[in-house]
Amino acid sequence: MTWYRVCLACVAGVALAACHDTKQGVLQPKEPVAYLRYVNVVPDTGAVDFRIVDIVGDAPSAGAATFRTGGYPSGIPTNFLPPHQQVQAGAREIRVFPNSTNPQVTSQYLLDTTITFTAGVYYTFYLYGSAKDANGLHALVAVDTGASPGASQVAFRVLNLAPSLAGAAPTLADTTVRPDVWIKTPDAAIITPFSGSPVAAATPYGTYSAYSNRATGTYWIGLSATGSTNPIGLFTTAAGTAGTATSNPVAGTNVAGSAITLVVVPRSRPNTSAPQTGGAPKTAVSVTRSNDTVTATSGYQSTWVRRTVDSSGTRVSRADTVVSPSSLNKPHGLAAGNFASISGANEQEYNGWKLVTVLADTTTCMPVDSLGDARRLCTALDTVKNVVKTNWYRFRYRIAGTPASPATGTVIIRGPHTVSDYTIPALIALIDKKPALTAP
Repeated sequence: MTWYRVCLACVAGVALAACHDTKQGVLQPKEPVAYLRYVNVVPDTGAVDFRIVDIVGDAPSAGAATFRTGGYPSGIPTNFLPPHQQVQAGAREIRVFPNSTNPQVTSQYLLDTTITFTAGVYYTFYLYGSAKDANGLHALVAVDTGASPGASQVAFRVLNLAPSLAGAAPTLADTTVRPDVWIKTPDAAIITPFSGSPVAAATPYGTYSAYSNRATGTYWIGLSATGSTNPIGLFTTAAGTAGTATSNPVAGTNVAGSAITLVVVPRSRPNTSAPQTGGAPKTAVSVTRSNDTVTATSGYQSTWVRRTVDSSGTRVSRADTVVSPSSLNKPHGLAAGNFASISGANEQEYNGWKLVTVLADTTTCMPVDSLGDARRLCTALDTVKNVVKTNWYRFRYRIAGTPASPATGTVIIRGPHTVSDYTIPALIALIDKKPALTAP
């Protein structure tokens, strides 16, 4: 009996010791966290993976991040930039790997760096530079929590990661390009020079400006050369959506409390694995003016349409034949509201970044329908007739001034220009701070 009591006392003692070791079941506090996102701004390489390699928990990764995107932990390529994710505060070792299913490829990392993160602070990790030049790749880690927009304001800053704003392949040696970045109220139809002060002036390559506050509004955002007010770069917008009692706001220029980083990014390098899609240049067939409206014709296609009718009046179609040179079949690919760049006209008023006001595609027929009915153009329903139908690819924009018409020189049309056009430098807008929530 005495031995039983001794054993029972030992069991109770072990149980109490165990409780003591686990601090009576209280969970350990969570490590402090910061917030991190990744963006790939390398114009001459394929998709990359971002990974933190010194810890496992609160170590956000991003897979298959292509040029001008940030990728997602799932590894699925995206065409947008992801939100911030939690990262354990402190010194974190980050490596960038080529995205591949081949272990021999993914084992060769492109960049290895250690960044110290402060708890509660939001960061963006920008991978920039060149995978092909001796200068190599670089990491720029920006703090995204420095903005303080007012009650009816939004905050902007500019990060210049474009070593060249020319259409040619960018080189890291060309670091003297310091564009001014502007926001302006949309023009009715003519893109006029900027006025006032730029959001940021002459931002050096690889650096970012301080935040500056502006009144909320719907804006065009564009580039100019240092000290100039003439637009030379792609326009972009980031309007956002105001919140309601049932839906939260989407950050943007017309939503108070938003903070935005405008990143100037280069074009992708030709003949590399970076994306190469975009508006191919087209030599205009004609550019003519009527008052302040310009009609630009990018090309046309003529088709020999052989149609006839039988004795009962039923139309019988024969094979159509394209008779225009294939080099002239150049649809402009634009839509009203797009931006196009026009260059090469000897009369400078025609050149520049232009807002497409309306499409003006037309169809002509030789000879015309003998009934004179425009609804039956080129159908030749009434007689046995061969006709040539020509589809003209045209659009219109407005200009200031009265240059000679038609334009002379070799006029080049490029567009439509969007952030997915990799043949030119661009502006991308990243949301650094979201407005206050309005919905439950």
